[in-house]
Amino acid sequence: MNKNTKTKRLVVFFVTIAVIAAVILGFSKGISKNLTLGLDLQGGFEILYEVSPLEEGGTLPDMSAVANSVSKRVNVLGVSEPQIIIEGDNRIRVQLAGVENQDQARRMISATANLTFRDVNDELLADASIIQDGGATLGYQDGKPVVSLKIADTTKFGDLTEKVAGMGSGNNLIVTWLDYADGDSYKEEVIKSQNGGEPKYISAASVNQRLDSDAIISGNFTEAEARELADLISSGSLPVKMTEISSNVVSADYGLGALASTSFAGIVGITLVFAFMILIYRLPGIIASIMLTVYIFAVFAIYSAMGAVFTLPGIAALVLGVGMTVD
Repeated sequence: MNKNTKTKRLVVFFVTIAVIAAVILGFSKGISKNLTLGLDLQGGFEILYEVSPLEEGGTLPDMSAVANSVSKRVNVLGVSEPQIIIEGDNRIRVQLAGVENQDQARRMISATANLTFRDVNDELLADASIIQDGGATLGYQDGKPVVSLKIADTTKFGDLTEKVAGMGSGNNLIVTWLDYADGDSYKEEVIKSQNGGEPKYISAASVNQRLDSDAIISGNFTEAEARELADLISSGSLPVKMTEISSNVVSADYGLGALASTSFAGIVGITLVFAFMILIYRLPGIIASIMLTVYIFAVFAIYSAMGAVFTLPGIAALVLGVGMTVD
């Protein structure tokens, strides 16, 4: 092999290293920002719930169905990879990472959210089945936040609005309730609100004609309240009562400390592997170390693109995977 050929190969080798280093340095910051950390690293909390029937003496539905309903509630919180674990015959453990508003999460998870439409005499006109699945969204009317409803059965909705419109002035109201209970009364709630109290019903909309179209729920909502109500309605009602037994908060400080310690241990372990290969195999060891660096970068890039969740065991498995790749 002549000198020019060796020089060209060295140039190609170092250029390749430079390109690889540039790509890794250029994308590593963006990848690190998009990594999703699990409960043990990011912090968060877990709640253990006892599940019981809505009515005394009632029977519990299948717990997997309850877990699915809870999962729908959690999804609207935007939590990545929540853990919903069935324990025994009547308990569910919910683990959520990175939740900033724990009170909101508790309301979303445990609220029964049984939506009904009633007249001023509290007679049932329709339940949530009249709305399309996931058909509640945040909207605006005259600049104010409202909940927009996609009606699944417009004919039925037209019939009930026609009935309400014919009840006469002052009584032509559709009263929207969330978790209406026996004994609740619209007229009593009106008196309560007139005395400065907060009524249990969501809204009372006047109807003057038949409506064969979509609908809205309006009220004195803030944007956050309207969005939360829309999310609750879209996630469906929860056919059980959820009673919080215990909760456990994992602080972010603990999570970040664990991440720093685990990352440091991983870097030390990988560095020792690189050093061993270079000392024993020289040039092939250097090439292998470069390829392993590319492998680690590719793993993080793929995990970031997939939205995979990193946990302490996961990072340990990655370090172990480097050793297996060397082997």
